[in-house]
Amino acid sequence: MLDNMSAERDFWNKVERNKALFFVWGIAWLPMGLVGLVLLKDAVGNSSYYGFALLGLWFICWQVILIRLKALRCPRCGKQAITHPYFFMKDARCKSCGLAYNEKA
Repeated sequence: MLDNMSAERDFWNKVERNKALFFVWGIAWLPMGLVGLVLLKDAVGNSSYYGFALLGLWFICWQVILIRLKALRCPRCGKQAITHPYFFMKDARCKSCGLAYNEKA
C-alpha cells in the first residue's frame, strides 16, 4: 500500500513538473525569442531565416514537452492519464480510472 502511494505521489509530481514546464516554455517564447533574434542579428546580420529556424526549434521542444506529459501512465490503471495540458492541478484526474490529484498522499 505504501509503495502504491509513493508511486501515485511520484506520478502527480511528474504531471505538475511537465505541465509547469509546458506553460513556462510557451510564455517564455516572447522574451527569449526577442533576445534570440537580437543576438542573431548581431551575429549574422539578416536574421529572418534564422528566426524561423529558432521558432521551429522552440516549437519542436514545446511539442516534446507535451508528448512527455501525455505519455505519463496512471499508476493505478496503467493507461494514458493526461490528454491535454489545459487543466488546473486541483481538478486533475486520470481520464481512464479517475485517479484524482486531490487523492495524492
